[in-house]
Amino acid sequence: MPHKIAKSLLPDEEKVNSFQRIVNAQIEEMRLHDAHMKNVAKEPKNYHPYPAPMSHPDVMNSIVKEGNDYNVSFEIFDDETLENKKNKLQKIVMDEAAVIQNKIFPMRKRNYTAIEQNKILSIDEKDRTPQQKKKLAELNKKAEFISLIIEHQAKMEAAIEDLTEATIGKWKPEPFPEINL
Repeated sequence: MPHKIAKSLLPDEEKVNSFQRIVNAQIEEMRLHDAHMKNVAKEPKNYHPYPAPMSHPDVMNSIVKEGNDYNVSFEIFDDETLENKKNKLQKIVMDEAAVIQNKIFPMRKRNYTAIEQNKILSIDEKDRTPQQKKKLAELNKKAEFISLIIEHQAKMEAAIEDLTEATIGKWKPEPFPEINL
């Protein structure tokens, strides 16, 4: 029966390959030790015993002795909960929405933009200058785009909530709406 290793310990192919190399190196050390111990048994005056090489328990438990040789025997199981998988997908959607919103209204300009907008709105519509009317139209257009992004983000988050173990691996978020400023 193969030794089971949680996917969270070896999350990607690179980590699995690294682990495989470590196990293979341990097997080589064990083979060398076995060969040395055979020499100890044959010629105890010329060879001295030493303890068998050891490694991390996951490495040692992934090695199986079959006859006079060793083989690798491990399998990786998915230990991540459905909720953790959903949280990762939600973070992807939230991060993408934040990037787009930042392009529309840069974070460091949001407070000043809100102040500007409130000043213009406090002026009676008939008394606004052409520049103020133009600025308000630009801000309203940006606000519409922000609403589209927030609505799309909410739609994707609702879809993520409905995912199951059977569907979560295949789900991809729909692209955000095109924003043309």
